[in-house]
Amino acid sequence: MHKRTVNYGVALLVLLAFVGTTAFRVSIPAIAFYAREVLSASAFSVGLLTSMFFAARAVASVLAGFLSGRAGKFLLSLIITTSFIINGFIVLLYGLVESIVWLLAVRLCQGFLNGIAWVLVQYVLGISVSENIRGRIYAVYFALGSLGSVLGNFIYSLISRQELTLSLIVSSTMYVLSGIIALVAVRTLSIKSEIKRTHSNLSFKDVERASTYGFMASAILLLLIVLGISAFSSIVRGDLIYIYLSESFSLSKSYVAELVGITGLGSLIGAYLISWLSDKCGNVLALRVSSLLGALGSILLNVRLGGAAITGLLLFYIASSSVMPVSRRAAITEFKLSGLILGVVNAVGNLGSVAGSAIAGYLYDLLGVHSTEPPLYAMATLPLMAFAASILLKERREPTY
Repeated sequence: MHKRTVNYGVALLVLLAFVGTTAFRVSIPAIAFYAREVLSASAFSVGLLTSMFFAARAVASVLAGFLSGRAGKFLLSLIITTSFIINGFIVLLYGLVESIVWLLAVRLCQGFLNGIAWVLVQYVLGISVSENIRGRIYAVYFALGSLGSVLGNFIYSLISRQELTLSLIVSSTMYVLSGIIALVAVRTLSIKSEIKRTHSNLSFKDVERASTYGFMASAILLLLIVLGISAFSSIVRGDLIYIYLSESFSLSKSYVAELVGITGLGSLIGAYLISWLSDKCGNVLALRVSSLLGALGSILLNVRLGGAAITGLLLFYIASSSVMPVSRRAAITEFKLSGLILGVVNAVGNLGSVAGSAIAGYLYDLLGVHSTEPPLYAMATLPLMAFAASILLKERREPTY
């Protein structure tokens, strides 16, 4: 009975990734085009929408990582549920603001709430399943999140000709539904006892011994991989990609949303295979493969040919979808520092997203969409850095005492 209850709770958390991401994605293209076309925002300002979101999420991720190992079931369920429901009301504020400054302020609030909620959800999910299947569970979790992103884009493509308010109402409704799912899921799982077992794995003395040069070097390389992939990912998964594809290839809003959705859907199989590779052959090989795909994808996205750009988008979506579950698996199983390291990994990824989106928006304004030098060309160095870090990364061996 206990095992069946745990499986039920885990299934609900995976479902939450789908519903919550759909809620977020429905509003993203709507707000991006609203800022660009109605408020006449620059590409830098559109990029800042993503940057502000991830800046707030970075701060919230560290806070959530700190709370994760200290909060009991009741407090965890309260924080996660409240974050989603408040988000549902905040998203409606986009329809009331008429300046880019207030638009950024609303996105900042969204980022903080998302950072708190998702880190805690990922932590609860990680400690609720056994280590030998954790990578695949995270893969399914993020795959459902990617599927939610696809659905969100398709929903927007269907209502793109309608007023902004309709997209916001759909998003708000799904956020509230996410809060209800989170409440049931977390209350179902035996969180308190799991947290105790997680923290009893290592004493403070063990952690001190583990903090050798090799351990720190591996941790830094892991964070560089997350930083490089997330920085470019903030462009292709953020507000700016809709503007870039629409203006570079003269595509309609609905077609751009469909294109982003289809490539996101195609990346699911590749992302799951890489996470399976992580379970069978280790985190390092999986990170090398995904980083290589990310580097190739970022280069192809700068080619002014439709087929090359679509292929590049697909490859990078596979990479970013793979790095997320594999890096979190490494944070929990490779370094065994539980919620704190998970929070740091999330924070570094969010900080990369802050810098990547803002810089890309600035270059877009500086070079222009019709420049001979593609606006995203310089940004391709970031996934290349991630690939170089993955080559240097070595599988960590457990210390013997």
